[in-house]
Amino acid sequence: MKQINCNNAFVMPKWVVAASFTLCLLLCSGSYTAGQASLPQASAPACEPSRQRQLALNVEDKEGHFANLRLEDLALTIDKAPAEILNLEAKLDQPLAVVILIDTSMSQEFTLSQTKLAAQKFVEWVLRTKRDRAAVVSFSGEAIVEEELTNESARLQAAIARIESIRPPDYVLGGVGAGRSPPIRPQRQGSTAIWNAVWSSTDGILKPITGVRRIVMLLTDGLDNSSTIKLREAVEYAALHDVAVFSISTLDKGYTIYGRDEITELSEDTGGRSFVMKKVQDIPQILQRTERELRSHYLLTYCAPGGKPAGVVPRLRIDLKNPQLRTAKLRLSYRRYAVM
Repeated sequence: MKQINCNNAFVMPKWVVAASFTLCLLLCSGSYTAGQASLPQASAPACEPSRQRQLALNVEDKEGHFANLRLEDLALTIDKAPAEILNLEAKLDQPLAVVILIDTSMSQEFTLSQTKLAAQKFVEWVLRTKRDRAAVVSFSGEAIVEEELTNESARLQAAIARIESIRPPDYVLGGVGAGRSPPIRPQRQGSTAIWNAVWSSTDGILKPITGVRRIVMLLTDGLDNSSTIKLREAVEYAALHDVAVFSISTLDKGYTIYGRDEITELSEDTGGRSFVMKKVQDIPQILQRTERELRSHYLLTYCAPGGKPAGVVPRLRIDLKNPQLRTAKLRLSYRRYAVM
């Protein structure tokens, strides 16, 4: 094909010159094909600020170390529909607001001392800066605030030290006696209302706090037997207020739901992690892993779809698109419910 020279000038009518010049530009720029002219492409609509949401994302390699990610490595779906990831920002050493939630039910009577030790070491080893604050809450059938949010380690340690299990009058070894008359309160004394305590800690202490990573540090034997709300309600409420539950259980196995025990479901679906403490010597390793996850994470910003029916909490899922990262078997931790 003969090359078109766009620089040659000819004497011809002005309208012919204009038409020829336009055609010459199209051919020389390669933006014209036979029978079809290139049309401007409509740009994708930007995500309105009112639909932008954020969540904390932890990423660990097989050794439990923080792993590097790029935005293009991830795929996000909400109720199985693709959603746009707008930004991915590493957050290191973000301040913490923590509720240390200690089970004092009678099923803990033989393990409360090591549970309190784990809580005290959490204050000593994990809450390292004046920007970190914690509250201490004990619970059995009801939750009691032993110490409000503070960055004073001595006050936290004193609150943990004075916690004890109190046997109700009708208590029998290994359980809670039914008594002859119905209990005055909905929750029995000496019983365990974990879901209520997590909900109350989120609502009454952590929900108003901003500019920090919000955590419930739950220490329990892992069996709820008296909450007035369901496990899923506690999970959804904590997750939708960006509160991650990290748990240390003194019980190897609890009731299972779809292959996971209830405390693991509570922790993982809020973006936290569940650990089992079989002996006191496990405390240093557990707290080291916990601190690593609390201090190093990503802040992921996504675009929430509109038009979701009221009362429906959509499920959220993050997958690795990068084949190399999938091969590396990275562990992703994040809340499983989308804020709409």
